[in-house]
Amino acid sequence: MKTKYKHIEFEQGQTSYERYLCCNRKDKTVLGEIEYHRDWHQFVIGFNSDCIFSSSCLNDISHFLGQLNKKEVANETNTTQT
Repeated sequence: MKTKYKHIEFEQGQTSYERYLCCNRKDKTVLGEIEYHRDWHQFVIGFNSDCIFSSSCLNDISHFLGQLNKKEVANETNTTQT
């Protein structure tokens, strides 16, 4: 799974496998936090209020969320089949 992009990277949270930090690659500033939203059955991101993003960064974030959600769907499918 790709975690490093041109300007941002994603790090798995220390406390949960369902939590990731979205960080600036230059100075490691946390820009937002990704977590699994059980009611929506998908990963979502909450941004820090003072952050701004270019369209390319938003595309990278969307790509990362897509990877997580695809992986989660596969995990749910495997769990229901056993």
